[in-house]
Amino acid sequence: WQRQGIDKPPALRASTARYRSDNDPAAQFFTSRVRFRADASTAKRDLRAAYEAWQIRDGEAKHGATLNARETREFSARVRAEIHAALGDSFTQRWANKAPEHIYKTTVKPYAGATPVEAWAGVHLLSEAAETDADADASPGLN
Repeated sequence: WQRQGIDKPPALRASTARYRSDNDPAAQFFTSRVRFRADASTAKRDLRAAYEAWQIRDGEAKHGATLNARETREFSARVRAEIHAALGDSFTQRWANKAPEHIYKTTVKPYAGATPVEAWAGVHLLSEAAETDADADASPGLN
């Protein structure tokens, strides 16, 4: 037991996982507002704005609060991790030669003739009104 530690009972592992999930605002946001699909993309600014608004709505942040630089980096890292977990290695291979901070980033045009904006590949943002509808479209032309 000194080399391997004590194995935690399944009930304790499940309880710990529930506690972490209940206290993880990003996980709750991804569950309620995001679907990960290989054919989707969402403007980075739209995803961040939706997360900030969701935090305010759910009492995780004060009205008018925005992510600071550290929180933005952490959120971006979390988005990358969630994309990889949901879509796997085959999706990740598209970005094999990119620097880690550029993985899953692409550009999209919000509408015909618009200037391209940075976007997350593999991310489909649901509208607030349709948080449980996997086919809902929060950003027409992007998802």
